[in-house]
Amino acid sequence: MKRKGVASREEDLRRYLEHKRTLFPPEITQVIAAVNRFASSILREGFRTAITQLQLDKDKQSDRPFIEVSNEIVEHHLRVVKQEDRELLGKSLFEAYVYLAGPQHVFEPASKTRIVPFLRRHGTRGFAGLFLSLHLFNLIRNEIGDDLRVRIPDQKSFELYMLEMESVCHDIVAAAMKIPDTRLDERWAAAVCANVETRLLQVR
Repeated sequence: MKRKGVASREEDLRRYLEHKRTLFPPEITQVIAAVNRFASSILREGFRTAITQLQLDKDKQSDRPFIEVSNEIVEHHLRVVKQEDRELLGKSLFEAYVYLAGPQHVFEPASKTRIVPFLRRHGTRGFAGLFLSLHLFNLIRNEIGDDLRVRIPDQKSFELYMLEMESVCHDIVAAAMKIPDTRLDERWAAAVCANVETRLLQVR
């Protein structure tokens, strides 16, 4: 398959999704709002206090590897999500937390990860955008399935194509988040998700 470049990947993306009427389960707005509250709490009061507010025992979390703690945080965020939607959302949210902490630090306690530096630099909006773009990419990867492997058997070309797709997903979510500053609540999350769906699922 001849490389088309990143600009044309969005058209590919629309084609993969043309049979869909929605992209996200309705509960994703609650998940994004919960993630925003947790991230804001970390910035204001520290990780130990934020964990306590999730009703997770801070004394059992503080010295454990972050990768273990993050699994419990993800499960807490997903408690409102229907079972059939949990696997993909959980994968995306776990990947976002691993990126937040820094892959090289996930086996260390939270205090030794880059969680706070990341949030100070990018804010809670940045973390919400990271999660949503990862989820959009994971959704697309599921839709592509084995079809792309047949079309692009060369491993290097395949990896390049997927990197371009990941970049497109990031750009789409970043554009969808360019709405007037408001509270980062469920209404804001719903507006962002609606912007993504309008761009990708537009009727032609």
